[in-house]
Amino acid sequence: MAEKTRAYKAQTWFAVLVFAGIIGFVGWKIAENHNASSGGSSSNSQTVSDQQTGARVLRQFDADHGNGGNNESAYGAELDVLSGKCTNSTKDTARFVENSYTDLTSHGVTDETALTLLRHLDQSIPAGSQMDCQGVLAAYLVLRES
Repeated sequence: MAEKTRAYKAQTWFAVLVFAGIIGFVGWKIAENHNASSGGSSSNSQTVSDQQTGARVLRQFDADHGNGGNNESAYGAELDVLSGKCTNSTKDTARFVENSYTDLTSHGVTDETALTLLRHLDQSIPAGSQMDCQGVLAAYLVLRES
């Protein structure tokens, strides 16, 4: 019985390490894609700048990609909630959402928008918790693309 428990624990730790490695790899690829698409700077027109709010940029991002661009306040409300849940800045969170959308569509996943990604991110982090939102989105991408 003890051998079965020990084997189960070893298998569990192996699965955790593999999953952590996948999340790290996907996060690295997201950052790499962002740097390639913006030339390594944040001057890209779809990147959140100091003069624009994340809500306005994400609404416009959705509109530019044929996703309607819902009311800006819906994006703002999600970003407000996430500002207390993410250890990342709002600017970074908006950029992660843009990059995640681009990554999903490049893998044939077409039923997401920036707003739905914000909502999935919000739902993935328990109330009262703070997490690295890039890692949470990376795990979501792994699930959706597999």
